[in-house]
Amino acid sequence: MGSLGLGNGSLRMDDVYLEGATPEGPAMVGHLSVIVDTEGITFLGPEPGERRTVGWDRTSPLEFGPPASLPGGQAVTSLEFVVDGRPLRLLVPSKRDLGDGEGALAEASAESAVDETIAEPPAVPVAAPVAAP
Repeated sequence: MGSLGLGNGSLRMDDVYLEGATPEGPAMVGHLSVIVDTEGITFLGPEPGERRTVGWDRTSPLEFGPPASLPGGQAVTSLEFVVDGRPLRLLVPSKRDLGDGEGALAEASAESAVDETIAEPPAVPVAAPVAAP
């Protein structure tokens, strides 16, 4: 995971997980990049070229949540927010190993030419069950 201040008041976080409730129960989608800026929250991935932006008029500010962990036990920082009345949270892993170069900050390049604003909050696939905190 890396995070990068993009110099224009925005923040990018990589290898982030999005957790939320679905009609089938709790679900999580991982390996997203998330950009928080004046437009709102933009989700990149998990598939290459996927880009979804949720404007601030539809979402609450991000707030720190309680300590959490991924199903494999990795500790994460949780950031909670609500989109269109639906509670969601971002799970942001800490840097893995600062000595191997993976902890270096990502480049601030455009991820995709596609800039698509979504009508609905990001879908959270039901592929992985979520462990209770």
